[in-house]
Parts: sequence; C-alpha cells; structure tokens
Amino acid sequence: MKTDTAAQSLPELFITRAEYNALLRSFGALNVRLDDIKEAFKNAKALKELDPSYPVDLSFYELHIEETKQASEIIRAMCMRASVAEDA
Repeated sequence: MKTDTAAQSLPELFITRAEYNALLRSFGALNVRLDDIKEAFKNAKALKELDPSYPVDLSFYELHIEETKQASEIIRAMCMRASVAEDA
C-alpha cells in the first residue's frame, strides 16, 4: 500500500488534538513492534539455518511483518488526512 495513494483515497478526517496524538502514538508503537518482529524473524531464521529441524514457521513472522506494515501505513495515511481541531 502506498501511503500517498491511500491518503488520497481517504476522506478528510476531522479529529481532536487528543485523537491525533493517539494516532501518532499508535504509529510509533507499530513501528517499534515492526522492528521487534523483524529482529525475531532474523533470529528464528538464523536458528533454522543452524538446525533445519528447529520447529519454527518462518511464514508466521513474514505474515506478521506484512500485517504490521499495512497497519502502520493505514495509520500514517489517516494522519496525513487529519484536520485537527485546535483546543479551545
């Protein structure tokens, strides 16, 4: 998913500053999670290479990496389309 294309397809979002900040926190948390999943995948792959009988399904990690990337891109697109109401 291309973020710019996704953002253009979304309607403008009218949200409060608190909601926008929550989106930003979610975006940051997903990126940290993505880094963690990539690291776990790298470790599992190395273990599998050392011992091919090691019971790990690498496709599990690949799926979670892809899903997390997509979720991150959706939240990023939402942030790009957000019209934030200023606090009173």
